[in-house]
Amino acid sequence: MTFRESGLVFEFPPRHWVVKPFDRHPFYRVLSGRGFKGVDFIGLHNDEELVCMEVKNYRRSVLSTESDWLAFLESERRVVEHKMEDTLQIVELINQYYRRKPFFRLLNPLFSRFPAFFSEWGFWSRAKDLSENIDKCRFVWWVDADFPTDEEFWQKLPESFPELPLPVTVCRPTLPNPLNIKVFAEET
Repeated sequence: MTFRESGLVFEFPPRHWVVKPFDRHPFYRVLSGRGFKGVDFIGLHNDEELVCMEVKNYRRSVLSTESDWLAFLESERRVVEHKMEDTLQIVELINQYYRRKPFFRLLNPLFSRFPAFFSEWGFWSRAKDLSENIDKCRFVWWVDADFPTDEEFWQKLPESFPELPLPVTVCRPTLPNPLNIKVFAEET
């Protein structure tokens, strides 16, 4: 599965991933008009983890010191927190919508066990199941920035935000990618 976002191309290996471009999904589009914010991608990783991914491209940023970045990222953290909370709430709302359908209620136990066979319904059913267990969820903040160049800064960044609703993984082109997602710059 290949998706483009913020000047980057993301390739999710289909053997390990089922991914939806969340902020382009019809359910999200209806709810975004009501003030909801959402992440760029939502996915099931190995059918065992719900991953919410926000992509930020700061390559043209004028911030030049680590303290400027920390202040900026603190304000971004609030935006990200809002998107996390809203995304999980939207997953719940999608499932409430589907549960009103008798056929969905009848087959829902199968959706959770075999989501790949039921495409859209199975995806949202499994996403809801995983969202109820914080140990089965992860928020990925994909950051593309020229500065700071110190990778330790980026690796320690999640520790700065312990109160976020989901565990945070910061990914960058120069950091090890624990999710085996291929990312490269979009050709212009």
